[in-house]
Amino acid sequence: MSTKWTANQAEAINVRNTNTLVSAAAGSGKTAVLVERVINIITDETNPVYVNNLLVATFTNAAAAEMKERIYKAIREKMEENPDNDYLNKQLVLLGQAQITTVHSFCINLLRENFHHIGIRHDFEIGDEIKLNVLKNKAILQLFDEMYKEKNKGFLTLVDAFGGSKGDEELVNIILELGRFAEAVAYPEKWLVDCTLMPEDISVYKNYVFGVVTDMITQAVEGYKTAIEYIKMDDSIAPYFQLFCEELDFFDKLCARIDDREFVVENILNFSFKTLPRKNSKAMDLYSDIVKSIREGVKKSFNGVLGLVDYTDTEIVDEYKQMLEFVKPLCELAIEFRKKYAQFKLEENLFDFADLEHFSIKLLDENEEVRNSYRQRFAEIFVDEYQDTNAVQARLFELLSSGNNLFMVGDVKQSIYAFRNSNPGFFIKKYNEFDVDGNENGKKILLSDNFRSTNGVISFVNGVFNKIMSKNLGGV
Repeated sequence: MSTKWTANQAEAINVRNTNTLVSAAAGSGKTAVLVERVINIITDETNPVYVNNLLVATFTNAAAAEMKERIYKAIREKMEENPDNDYLNKQLVLLGQAQITTVHSFCINLLRENFHHIGIRHDFEIGDEIKLNVLKNKAILQLFDEMYKEKNKGFLTLVDAFGGSKGDEELVNIILELGRFAEAVAYPEKWLVDCTLMPEDISVYKNYVFGVVTDMITQAVEGYKTAIEYIKMDDSIAPYFQLFCEELDFFDKLCARIDDREFVVENILNFSFKTLPRKNSKAMDLYSDIVKSIREGVKKSFNGVLGLVDYTDTEIVDEYKQMLEFVKPLCELAIEFRKKYAQFKLEENLFDFADLEHFSIKLLDENEEVRNSYRQRFAEIFVDEYQDTNAVQARLFELLSSGNNLFMVGDVKQSIYAFRNSNPGFFIKKYNEFDVDGNENGKKILLSDNFRSTNGVISFVNGVFNKIMSKNLGGV
C-alpha cells in the first residue's frame, strides 16, 4: 500500500537541482520523507544515481543504522515487484558501501583515504578522554612553564589579573575553555588572531550593541503582552494592569521607531521603572509570580543595555584598547596551547573528533583534486538534524557540495546540542535566505503537520508555545 504524502512532503521528496532546506516539525514524518527521497533517486533508472554516490549525514550511529535499514527494506520491496531488475540488485549490493553515516565516521573514511595529503598516519586512533586530557595538561603545563621562564609581559599581566589563592587554575581554565570554543569555528587560528585586532570601523561595535538593544526591546514587548494576558485572568494582580500597559506602551513606541537610534537611546537613558502597586489581598493569587518574573527579566535586560548605549566614539575606542590588553595575550596563549596540544597528539597518533573535522576541512580546502573528486562522487548530500550543525560541519558540507545539491532537514526548535557547540544560526540563516518558491539561494519547504500526537495534545502545546515562544526565543 503506497503512502499518501501531503503536498509539502511530496515536494520535499521530488524537488531536484537546488539546495533545499526542509523545516520539519516534530511528528511531521521527516525521516520517512528523507528515506523516500533517497529511494526515488536511486530507483529512477531514467536518471541513474547509485546509492554509493549519495552522502547521508546523520547525527548518531543509531540514526545512520536505522536509515540504512529503511532503505534496504524499501529496495527489497521494489525488487519483489520486479525481481529480475539488475539495476535494483546492483543498488542493493552497493548499499554496503553507501556513505550513510555520522559526520565523524565520514571524516574518518575521508582521512584514511587521503592521510598522505595532510601529514598524518593511516592508522591514527581516536583518543579516549583520559589519554587526551593527559596530553592537554602536558601542553598547558609546558606552555606556562615557558611563559614564566621568558617572563612574558602579556602572560604576567594575565597572571596578575586572574591569579589568586588557587594559583594559575583560573587562568588555565580560561585558556582551555577558549581553546575548546575555538574548535567550534571553521578556522580556529584565524578566528583567534582576528579577536586580537582593533576594528577598523567602530560602527561594527555600534551595530552589535544596537542589535542587543533591538532584541531587548522586542523581547520586552512580547513579555509585557504575555504578562498582561495573565493579569487579566488574576484579580489579585489587577492593580498591575495600568502600570504594565504604560510600560508596554513605552517599549511599543521604541519598537515603532527602532531605526531612529538617537530617539531610542535618548528614551532608554531617560526611562525608569516604577514601583509595583499593592496586590488585591482579597483575591486568590494565581499568576503574580509569573508576571513579576517576566517584568524582572525585562528590567535585567534593560539595565544590561544601559551601560552599552551611552558611549561616545572616543570612549568606545578607549574601551576596546583596554580590553585588548587582556584579550590579545589570552588569544596568543590559546594559539600556542593549541599548537603544543596538536603536536603531542600527532606524536601519539591520537586525535579527537574535532581534529577529524578540521583535518577534513584542511584537506578539502588545500587540495583541489581531492575536493573535486568528492564533489563529482556525490550526486546529492543529505544532512539530517541540520539545526545541530556546528560551524566546522557547515563548512565541510559547503566544500563537498557542487553548489546545488545540499538537502538539509531539521527543526530549530529541537536544537539541543549548544553545549557541544552546535549553532542553530546556520539553519536560521538558510531559513531566512531560502524561499518557499525557490530563489538563487535555494528552496525552503515547511513540514508543519504533526502525525504523531492527538489533536488535543497538539492544540494544548500550540496554545502554550504561541504565548511564550517568539523569534527572539525560538529563532523562527
